[in-house]
Amino acid sequence: MGVWGPGIYENDLAQDVKTEYDEMLLSGFSDKDAYANLKAAFSEELEDEEDSVLFWLALADIQWNYGRLETEVKEAALEIIDNGADLEEWNRDNNPLAAEREKVLLELKDKLMQPQPKRKRLKKEKQFRCSWKTGDVFAYQMHSEKSKELGFYEGYLLLQKVDESVWYPNHTIPIIRIKLCVNRELPKSTEDFNKLPYVQTTFTRYEERFFPIDCSRYEEDIAEKSKLSYPTDEYGFLPQYRMSMITTSERNIPKSLVFLGNFSDAEPPANEFVPHSKRNVHSYKWKELEERVLGCYCRYNLRQSKWYQNKSD
Repeated sequence: MGVWGPGIYENDLAQDVKTEYDEMLLSGFSDKDAYANLKAAFSEELEDEEDSVLFWLALADIQWNYGRLETEVKEAALEIIDNGADLEEWNRDNNPLAAEREKVLLELKDKLMQPQPKRKRLKKEKQFRCSWKTGDVFAYQMHSEKSKELGFYEGYLLLQKVDESVWYPNHTIPIIRIKLCVNRELPKSTEDFNKLPYVQTTFTRYEERFFPIDCSRYEEDIAEKSKLSYPTDEYGFLPQYRMSMITTSERNIPKSLVFLGNFSDAEPPANEFVPHSKRNVHSYKWKELEERVLGCYCRYNLRQSKWYQNKSD
């Protein structure tokens, strides 16, 4: 089970809960049967202390949004928030995201204490496939206060599609790497593109390099992955440079993007760690792009994250 952020849905289990619950409702199950079947489907996770926390918090948020909040689900989520057990996990090892997690939980509590909206009827979404080709590069001009602070104002983020993934229910979305172009002179060739720096988006701890593990063939899966090379950075971490953009229609994609060309033969980042599952590539909304990328640049490229400070102590 992967956790990549403090948000309610920034973990594999919460996304699986939403997918399964939505599919049951769309298939015609009653609210009562969908809830009962969901608990049965996640019976093993509900026996696990950490997984059960993620299950109840996600389901409480989902059901409230749909106007279908069960009393049992509400009480379970509120108990988790009030007893502080989840925050204890986040505060271990001085996790820099613990404060953000606390804010998320308090916001959920406040939400659950409010009257839920009218019962929402779910509709099947049309499947969308982003038309970008692998290697396509687009320029996004920066205008945020953070870009001013860093001296990047009106510079560019260069987004290159390197792969694609699936977003619920079956949308095909782009997986990208990002480069910084702060001198406002956009690259015209692969050679120009290669000279610009990549933005690191996160890292994986070396001891977690094999995840996810195929539990049906555990030893074989470990043996296969052990044959691979896992070069680390100077802190012993495995740097990642990918993020997927949640793109369920053309309207999601900023109109201001400028297509620069296809640089499919561009050099990849040195020592890039590519997760064994695309589900472990963080997914973001387009409206969060500049904030997220510049935040990643500060945390990872500039080594401002507490993880690096802790390592150097």
